[in-house]
Amino acid sequence: MKKLSNLRLALPAAAISLAAAAFAYAAVEELPKEGPVPPAKPAVGELLAAVPNTPKPRPDFVEPEQDIDPMPAEERACRGNLIALGVEFEELEEIDGEGECGIAFPVKVTSLGSDVELSPDAVVNCATAETAARLVQETARPAAKRELGAEIVGIRHASAYVCRHRWNGEKISEHARGNALDIAAFLLEDGRTVDVQAYGPADMPERRFMATVRRHACGPFKTVLGPGTDADHALHFHFDLAERRRGSTYCR
Repeated sequence: MKKLSNLRLALPAAAISLAAAAFAYAAVEELPKEGPVPPAKPAVGELLAAVPNTPKPRPDFVEPEQDIDPMPAEERACRGNLIALGVEFEELEEIDGEGECGIAFPVKVTSLGSDVELSPDAVVNCATAETAARLVQETARPAAKRELGAEIVGIRHASAYVCRHRWNGEKISEHARGNALDIAAFLLEDGRTVDVQAYGPADMPERRFMATVRRHACGPFKTVLGPGTDADHALHFHFDLAERRRGSTYCR
């Protein structure tokens, strides 16, 4: 009986061992030596193309072009001086005339300082406008008040820019470069008009006034012509900024 009982106990244990061995064999199944080949990865460009509304790569940063002022510094400074002197003016486009005629940076001047109207409007270069305005403000106005007893309120000119040769026809005129201004008369606040002309002993205030303006113009202007120079300048002052050797002047 004891042997039979032992046999009954041994049989279940043997069965468990056989089941465990079978399970282990099934679990340790030989793997294949070569697995399936993974698909090739798509290129980055293909991936980007497959995504809708893909933003484009940011372009390289480019320095913005800086605006270059075509006007030279001395021209800018001159315009600042005109404003400081109270000159009323308008900037114009370049005047490109025939031959040597023209002005690179012209201005149309309507006054030569506060309360000093210039008529008609004068087209000249800025340096001519500035030099004329300084002559009026620093010399002509004080002289008129002292000699004539009245303020200058207007200037009438005979010529500004015009494309032509000099009166003798030999060389290009400084007027053709906007480099000259001819003054024909001074208008006073009391209504008088003082024309540029030769005055005699009976008109000493006018004579002294004209002499003062003419004398002080020589230097700032490089050419000063007027009554007594010749018949062509008997009724106006010709002022210009013609460049001369060693900065000399021609005043007659």
